[in-house]
Amino acid sequence: MLGDERLDRERVVVAGVDGSPASVAALRHAFSEARSRGGSVEVVTVWEDPPGLTPGDGERLYRAGHRWAVHAQRAAVASASRRAREVPPLTGVVVQGEPGSVLARAGEGAWCIVLGRRSEAPLSGACDSTRERCMASASCPVVVVPQGRQCSRRVAGASADSRVLL
Repeated sequence: MLGDERLDRERVVVAGVDGSPASVAALRHAFSEARSRGGSVEVVTVWEDPPGLTPGDGERLYRAGHRWAVHAQRAAVASASRRAREVPPLTGVVVQGEPGSVLARAGEGAWCIVLGRRSEAPLSGACDSTRERCMASASCPVVVVPQGRQCSRRVAGASADSRVLL
């Protein structure tokens, strides 16, 4: 039974989504990756509390952050789905925490993690902290898709020690 669960997880493509056009491009690529291997997409949206919270702010900000994350995820899925030939099975996950670490944990056992890149700047100097943290600690390949482009390459040559594919 445990072996079957692991095999199923290996066909999951994790997509980090924040509602931005770059994350919609990443989600579209995740759809393509999942379809090509008969798998599914786990759509993960993470929010962080702003610094300087007082004890009384917690619950109100938690609810506001959760509402934002659910709305951002639904909008991104709707946008990506409108342009997709076929939408694979989807699972939505909304989590409070540090995005890079949460995404890396979500990718454990998955085929890959797909993230969007908001600018056309090369990765060497323009990595944001979410991508950097995710790439540093992910146990599966991390695919970074530039905003406004549909990445046509598959992760066919990916191995467990791969870190980033463009």
